[in-house]
Amino acid sequence: EDEARAETVKATRRFARRQEAWFRRDPRVSWLDATAGDLLERAVACCGPAGRAGAGATHAPGRPAGQDRPGT
Repeated sequence: EDEARAETVKATRRFARRQEAWFRRDPRVSWLDATAGDLLERAVACCGPAGRAGAGATHAPGRPAGQDRPGT
């Protein structure tokens, strides 16, 4: 049980690092500091319907919907 738990922790950390690397390369992602008190206002300002991403930004530009990742 201890070994299974340790392997799960390692796999989860590895997965989180891969996700961070993926999103870091995506120009549509805007990182916001979650510790700041005005998070909601900043999120709406940058990513809301009038913000940079806009309401229709659901997939990568230049790729058909459903093909956001290479090889899909």
